[in-house]
Amino acid sequence: MTERAVIVGGGIAGSVAALELRRAGVAVTVVEARSAASGGAVVRINPNGLDALRAIGAHQAVIAASFPLLRFEWYVPTGRIGYRMTADPSALRGTPRVMAWADPARVLQGEAARAGAVFRYDARVIETNESADRAWALLADGDTVEGV
Repeated sequence: MTERAVIVGGGIAGSVAALELRRAGVAVTVVEARSAASGGAVVRINPNGLDALRAIGAHQAVIAASFPLLRFEWYVPTGRIGYRMTADPSALRGTPRVMAWADPARVLQGEAARAGAVFRYDARVIETNESADRAWALLADGDTVEGV
């Protein structure tokens, strides 16, 4: 019997879990309540975050979808600089990267889908259950997604 997994939530964690389960040979269905990753402000991915992405082979896709953050200044209400960061572009681990808030999830969903994970969008989970030999999620549309 082929192992199957159901992952509820297609954000960063759900997409990384799907990617790694597919690499282990597990059939994966990810159910996501939203239609797709979108919106939001920006997110900074520091070199340690890139190290984690490198460990799962997803760093190049994130680098391609982002841009380097070489300088950042945060101002306090009085107009003074409260915090300043300057990155070294020659740093061995790279510079922090900046991308739209939804882009890391979108990029990782793409990596997981290329590995064979199935994503079901607009699929709101209303109930989950498990037994000794399987687990399942009941969706708002009445459909059931199973894992074993």
